[in-house]
Amino acid sequence: MTGVQTCALPISLEDEGLKLMKQHHDWCSNHPEDHMYGKKPSFDELSIPFENLLSLKELKEIDLCGAHLFNLGCDLDRLSRTMRVLPNCVLDLAERVVEWIYLVHVGKANLLLSFIEEFQDRILYGTDHFLNHGVPFKTLGERYVRQLETEARFLLTGDLISHPKFNSQVKGLGLSEGCGAKIFGENAKRYLR
Repeated sequence: MTGVQTCALPISLEDEGLKLMKQHHDWCSNHPEDHMYGKKPSFDELSIPFENLLSLKELKEIDLCGAHLFNLGCDLDRLSRTMRVLPNCVLDLAERVVEWIYLVHVGKANLLLSFIEEFQDRILYGTDHFLNHGVPFKTLGERYVRQLETEARFLLTGDLISHPKFNSQVKGLGLSEGCGAKIFGENAKRYLR
């Protein structure tokens, strides 16, 4: 299952908005030693065994976190099916809020809002910043705060926002205060105990 979580869908560069997500695919493709052995299967090849795993009774009974939205941030149909099948699964948004910004950009805000409404008790906010050699802690901290502010504005307000990896402004989702409190803290407290 680790391979499923770390392999991203192949991205077509025909659409400007998809370029921002290409970095996930490129990283996985360029670092197969971190998650694969031998031949690198395609995303669809990995999806078949993953879908088969979803039928296991034992998997449905354990607590599970779909890291990085299971790398299905732009495939809300598949992600919704997975969440419905796995009642003890939570999702973390680590570095995938930008994919939701893209969904709003392409006119899927209502679909995204429906997804969030349905699973708001099982979504955790998080990021996966790491130390870059030679980058001062102060600079890393400033980057993290800017990202948190941008993503919080996108999720919690109706403001127009820009993302540093995205060349277009989109309107924020304007989630309710209660939903925002769940995503930014309450769910993690409950899940992580």
